[in-house]
Amino acid sequence: MYGEAMPDIDSDKWFEAMKFEIVSIGPNQVWTLVNPSKGIKPVGCKWVYKRKLRADGEVTAFKARLVEKRYTQPPGVDFEETYSPVALTKSIRILLAIAAWPDIAYALSVTSRYQACDEEAHWNTIKTILKYLRRTKNMFLIYGVGELILEGYSDASFQSDDDDAKSQSGFVFKLNGGMVAWKSSK
Repeated sequence: MYGEAMPDIDSDKWFEAMKFEIVSIGPNQVWTLVNPSKGIKPVGCKWVYKRKLRADGEVTAFKARLVEKRYTQPPGVDFEETYSPVALTKSIRILLAIAAWPDIAYALSVTSRYQACDEEAHWNTIKTILKYLRRTKNMFLIYGVGELILEGYSDASFQSDDDDAKSQSGFVFKLNGGMVAWKSSK
């Protein structure tokens, strides 16, 4: 909290960390200042501070993040409203874990390295791939005859990993409800 960080003996380091955070907001386009709608109270923000420590306990960095106060939104007010279709990175990862099936191209490329080998383990792998293909030969995507509806969701977080200060981003595109492209990266 700001009230605890400023009287701290390391207040000058906290202040520098806050300046770094504010300066990085502009170039990374993570903040847009807008006028609030009439009768709507905007969600506030607060500073969160963290000392990054080495294994021996020595402080290596002072980090300050400006975060939104989500807990100030009254229950039920604009809760069901969706202003832009954005999925959280965690949601995308869960969705990908559910939807990810074995990539047959990768499996074939790995087994093709051992074409000259006639060891039983390699043949068992090839048999497994062929069995998978036989079980899934009747599976395919149907998009229907109506209008094609493309949905895209993306999310990004700036320096969200406290350990390595890396940003995370991801996206998923769906065509008539079926995923056609996705990515999650750090």
